[in-house]
Amino acid sequence: MLKTRARCATRSAERPARRVTRVSVTFAAVAVAGALLTSATTASAAARRIALIHAQPELQRSVDLALYPWDIKVVTVDDEPPDGVSPGAAAAAKAIAERNDADAIAWIVPAGAPAVPLLWFFDTTSGELQSRPLPALASDDPAELAAVALTLKTLVRSTPWEQRLPTVTEPLASTWETRLELEAMARIPTSGADAEPRLGLWASEWRGTSRLRWGAGLGASAGLGMRFDGATSHGTLEDFDLRADLRARVLLGWHIELEPRVGASAHLERAQVSVATPATSETLWRVNPSLDLGLFLDWQVTRSLAWSIGVEGLGSLRYQRWLAGSEVAFAPSPLWVQAGSSLAWSFR
Repeated sequence: MLKTRARCATRSAERPARRVTRVSVTFAAVAVAGALLTSATTASAAARRIALIHAQPELQRSVDLALYPWDIKVVTVDDEPPDGVSPGAAAAAKAIAERNDADAIAWIVPAGAPAVPLLWFFDTTSGELQSRPLPALASDDPAELAAVALTLKTLVRSTPWEQRLPTVTEPLASTWETRLELEAMARIPTSGADAEPRLGLWASEWRGTSRLRWGAGLGASAGLGMRFDGATSHGTLEDFDLRADLRARVLLGWHIELEPRVGASAHLERAQVSVATPATSETLWRVNPSLDLGLFLDWQVTRSLAWSIGVEGLGSLRYQRWLAGSEVAFAPSPLWVQAGSSLAWSFR
């Protein structure tokens, strides 16, 4: 007969229990549905369009990241670029812009006739055609892509679009932001059991500027269960947790943010323990609180989508042992470490 030495351990009946992984699947389905709805809404909300002529996908993506605070849609077209130095260059550029329903067009003339590559930019509002020199780097070099995106961003900000677009308050204005986050983690006890994969779902609310935001989150996660094998016993430990934390996001540069977290969790744990001598098994339940500390690195892929990687430590506030006679059958670890990745969708 197993004995339990703990403040809060209760025996369960023999009725079947559903696997906690069904909860994880439900969370994942809700998150994916929300992501698809958010992406569809964001895609139709762009107020202005810039057409890049014969642009590589990597360049289009870099420009899109640079211009997303202005709600500007970036597209690639296959028209023949005008000769920027010819007398009719502005008229030809305007015709391309009208044909593609764009407010501006841009194209790159590679190094050759000029000493360095040139970025040409035409704005339909002012009718002005401008050019800027670019670094003479490889076309797939990330540094060149960033240089082109920043140069084009400077040209856009010099246009009279402010009269037609809402004022961009990205640098210092304090705004609210709601996030829905789907995470995939691996939880590893420091001792007593094997690792397990887990899925979690978070909802968080944020307030602050693009440089610094403060937030609070509520979430839940579940896994496939941790296995343990000892000299005299073996079994599994399943854990479903409800979590809450306080967070901050600090902008490091180029859409990269550092996100520390501190919080607490309530773990509903189910242990199935089998002992060889005498041959017996039992199912036990407990509720175990923990204090949590984490650090994540976020990459703002688009205005509404972020990808994160990070690590967390969960320290149990209670330590519990299951005994077979006077021998320890199972001693769960008081400290768990989990690491993994997550996707977050923003609603501003």
